[in-house]
Amino acid sequence: MKLADLVQSPAFADEFVRLRRDLGARHIAVTGAHGAEGVTSVAARLACSLSGEGRVLLAEGNLRLPSLANGLGLRGPGLLDWDLEGPLPTQVMPNHPELAVLTAGKTGARLGVDDAQSLPARLGAAARRAREDFAFVVWDTPAATRFPDVLSVASHCDGVLVVVEMDRSRVDGLQFLRDTLERAQVRILGCVLNRSGRYWPPQTRYQPAAM
Repeated sequence: MKLADLVQSPAFADEFVRLRRDLGARHIAVTGAHGAEGVTSVAARLACSLSGEGRVLLAEGNLRLPSLANGLGLRGPGLLDWDLEGPLPTQVMPNHPELAVLTAGKTGARLGVDDAQSLPARLGAAARRAREDFAFVVWDTPAATRFPDVLSVASHCDGVLVVVEMDRSRVDGLQFLRDTLERAQVRILGCVLNRSGRYWPPQTRYQPAAM
């Protein structure tokens, strides 16, 4: 299922409403240990589940490898185009007027050296501004074992939601993520277990001889 279809689909609505209530948080960073665990999908559906309870922002925190704009079919300026002073350049999600989306922007542009060096300050400033302007904020952030960017927004959030994929996430990567968040004194809100279709159950290795 495509990301845009997932956001619109009512099939996951009840599960994510329950998740949102259990978290007890308004400003959330969603992350994973390695990448490709389904972080973007969880962040998008979680933000959608908050619709109707106040102003909601779904924000791209993975500026090195952004996916929100393409996944949701959005075009236009985003966080990399922001001047750090004016309003955040958000867009309205089609069919969800109560849900604003902050994409990376600079569509098709390669992240330059200056952009990469300024990412922590840009992400931190955006997270502060988002917290002031929106009742609920959900950040889609990159894998913690690859980039430290989750820390730039997590300090301005109520905590971090970790997505674990059944057949991809490794224990050592998850341990690294937990240690990193603990050192930064960032609260772990909980975990979403995503069971991928690639998962195969263990096979029986021993078969007793027939009597």
